[in-house]
Amino acid sequence: MSSEYLEKMYKALKQDIKEGNLKNIPYTQQEDKFYSSGLSIEYYNPKGIEQVDIYGDEYGYSAGVWKSDTAYVKFNVDCRHMLKVIEEAGLLTENHKLRTESEQNALLNEQ
Repeated sequence: MSSEYLEKMYKALKQDIKEGNLKNIPYTQQEDKFYSSGLSIEYYNPKGIEQVDIYGDEYGYSAGVWKSDTAYVKFNVDCRHMLKVIEEAGLLTENHKLRTESEQNALLNEQ
């Protein structure tokens, strides 16, 4: 993804969060809403990063402070701003499609 689209994706991510489109829901309810693919974001802060891990409804804090890390964003069918940028960037093709968890599972079960 070009730097132009990375900036657009960052803005789209913030907008989807602001509008409540990106939400944390229980895994058992994700099959028809969440895509089997996600977005990895690598980031750096010279002052350090305190990690917060979310496990279901519980939060855990990692010991220590790092200067860089990676966040994985699993987005859903409601994240219209992020989906628009993905389409504009030409990342979706006949061979590269977004599938919900249930669509991906059905495809795997056919094989």
